Order: sequence, then structure tokens, then C-alpha cells
Amino acid sequence: LFGLDDSNYTEIVSDVFGYRGTLTLFERDQLHRLEVIEPTTPGTTMDRYFRKFGQSLYMAFAETSRINLIAERAAASGAGHTIDRPETRASHLPCDQLWLHPKALGGMMLGLSRPSMAWAWSGHPERVESLA
Repeated sequence: LFGLDDSNYTEIVSDVFGYRGTLTLFERDQLHRLEVIEPTTPGTTMDRYFRKFGQSLYMAFAETSRINLIAERAAASGAGHTIDRPETRASHLPCDQLWLHPKALGGMMLGLSRPSMAWAWSGHPERVESLA
């Protein structure tokens, strides 16, 4: 249907978030992708969602160079969100990821990452740009 190259498929497993599945890059060197995943750990956010709604669209994800600004705005407005920032990273530097909770967006979770960070789970972690 999409004319995808099966060499662009990457098996993905996350013990942190409790899921496994397949990631498909639409173009080998770009981060346009689709992930088909299923929860593997009971009690995780994804597991609770799947139990409530069944197999369906769970989350959208994008990258942004303004991730800290979005985090600040989410905090200021009281929007539920979760930040992934290494403990040793200075606060003026971008966090790696941010999730805006479904209640803040009318039912859909939105994940955001700093530019290039998604390569960490998209088959090429060596492509993640380091921060100064």
C-alpha cells in the first residue's frame, strides 16, 4: 500500500516504557516513521490505554527545537506533561523528550523530542546530535 522498503524496518523494545513492536522509516535517512507497538508490561500508561480503548492510535510524535519553551508553557498553564532530561544536563539546554498528557490535549498523547533525538530509537543512535 505505501510501497515501503522492508530494509527500513527496525524491531523496537522498550523496557522503560514496557512495549515492543516494529518501527518503519518511510525514507531511510529521514525520521518520518510509523511505529506499530504493543504493551508488554502491565500497569504502564500504554497498557492502561490499550485496556481501555483497545488497539488504536495511541500517540503522535514530533521533533522541535523549542522543546524547553513548550515545557515552560505546559507548566505555566497547568497542562499535564512529563519531561525526560538527564539529571546532569543544565536546565538551559534542551530536554531529550517531552510528553503532553492526553487530558491536556483532549484525549491524545503528544510526544516531542529535541532535533535528531528520535534516531536513538529509530535504528541509528549514532546520529543523535550531542549537546554542547
